[in-house]
Amino acid sequence: IAQPITTVNTLDNEGAGTLTPDGRFIVFTKCAGVDGSYGKGLKGMGSCDLFISRRIGDRWTPAENLGSPVNTRNWESQPSMGSDGRTLYFIRATQAADGLKSMDIYVTKLGEDGSFSRPERLGDNINTPGQEESVQIHPDGRTLYFSSDGHPGMGGEDIFVSRMQPDGSWGKAQNLGYPINTGAVDNSVLVGTEGQVAYLASDRSGGMGDLDMYSFV
Repeated sequence: IAQPITTVNTLDNEGAGTLTPDGRFIVFTKCAGVDGSYGKGLKGMGSCDLFISRRIGDRWTPAENLGSPVNTRNWESQPSMGSDGRTLYFIRATQAADGLKSMDIYVTKLGEDGSFSRPERLGDNINTPGQEESVQIHPDGRTLYFSSDGHPGMGGEDIFVSRMQPDGSWGKAQNLGYPINTGAVDNSVLVGTEGQVAYLASDRSGGMGDLDMYSFV
């Protein structure tokens, strides 16, 4: 039975989390409330920020803001930690009055001194003038899954994959195609460690309403 993490949860919203492979750290998203606060005296840098908590035994420490340069006054969310426990992918966007703008995928790395590097925006093979979100780095560290409405697709958001090239750059994004993608919204893909089964969220017809979870081989 799922149990709340009382030292991390607040009366406000916590979400979009990623664990380090050893299960000792969780990086997750907290957003400012209408009053600008982040709950329990936590401080943020604006809009949504990434926070971190450490597990000691069965207890999780109170969350701490990852701070600059990872967080900014913009919107940071949807983290995905690599299997090395040091490479963190996430989404950064500009918070506008009518919603989020310029949602792009960024990457930052944890240095030997325990601080994260200045995040780098992934290249144009990944990011477009449209919206990129729901990033997941496969445990192999060289296969990147994400959702986008900026690459040629089937309608709404589609799920794409890009593979790291020998020079460290990311290859051209490939649409996963039908029946994984449809004319509806398809996002939030998670691929199992063994690489055989994946899960996604979709509001395609035949579901129970709004976004539902699906799996595929």
